[in-house]
Amino acid sequence: LDNLPHMYTIPGQHDLLYHSYEDIRKTAYYNLARSEKITDLKCRKQPYTTRGKVLLNLYAFPFGFDFYPLEEQDALAWNIAVVHKYIWKQDYGYQGAPEENKASKILEDLKGYDVIVSGDNHNHFKFYQLWNCGCLIRRKIDEIHYEPCVGLLGEDGKVTRHYLDCSEDKFI
Repeated sequence: LDNLPHMYTIPGQHDLLYHSYEDIRKTAYYNLARSEKITDLKCRKQPYTTRGKVLLNLYAFPFGFDFYPLEEQDALAWNIAVVHKYIWKQDYGYQGAPEENKASKILEDLKGYDVIVSGDNHNHFKFYQLWNCGCLIRRKIDEIHYEPCVGLLGEDGKVTRHYLDCSEDKFI
C-alpha cells in the first residue's frame, strides 16, 4: 500500500466475489477502497469530478451495469465514461464475440462522452474516442510479443498510447 498511487477505479467481474456486485464488501477490491488508496467510482448519474490541472467528470459503469448516454455535457471539463465490459473491434476480439459489444455499437450507447475508457478485452486498441486499456502485464509465454501500455489523457482530451518497458521481463 505504501507504493500504490491513488487511483479512480471500477470493479471488473474478477474483482467481485462470484461476479456479484452485491457482495463487493467481501472483496479485496473493497478493502483497497476502504484504505483510500483507490476511489471506487460507483455507478450513479452524478459524476465524480477531479480537481487538478484539468477538470475531469468521471462516469462509472462497473461490470454488469447498463450504459446511458450523457445528456448534458459540462463544457468546462472532460466528460469520461469508465466502463468494464468486453468491447471489441475487427482484429481485436474473439470469433463469435457479441455484436452488441462491438466498439461502434458502444459508441452509440455512450453518446455525449468526450472519452470512453474500457477494460476486459486484454488487447489494447483505440476506436475514435474509445480507449480499451488492454492487459497491463504479459501473463503467459504466448503473450511474449504483446506490448503492455497505458493511455495518457492530454489537456486537449486526446488519449495517446505510452508503452511500458518490458525489457527486464523473464518467462520461466
